[in-house]
Amino acid sequence: MIDIKQAAKRAADYLTGLYTEQLPADIRLEEVELSDDEMYWLITMSFLPQHQQPTTFSQLLREHDRIYKMFKIDAQTGNMVSMKIRTVEAA
Repeated sequence: MIDIKQAAKRAADYLTGLYTEQLPADIRLEEVELSDDEMYWLITMSFLPQHQQPTTFSQLLREHDRIYKMFKIDAQTGNMVSMKIRTVEAA
C-alpha cells in the first residue's frame, strides 16, 4: 500500500503532467482521504490558471478563482483511477 505522501505526490505529478504547456500557478494540497474500504486515496488539489497567477497578496486571497480537482488513486498500486472537478462551497 502506498502511503499518504506518495499518494499526494502522485496526484501533484499527474496534475502538472497534464498541463505541460502552461503549468498551473499556486498549486495546493487541500484534502487527503483514504476511502472507507481502504482501496483508494482521494486527493483534492487546487490551483490558479496560469493566466491568473497572483502577483500581489490580495490576489492570493481571491479563492473564488481557484480550480479544484479530486484525484482517485489506487491505494495498492498507486495508479491513477480518475480525476474529477471538485466543487467547493464558499465559507
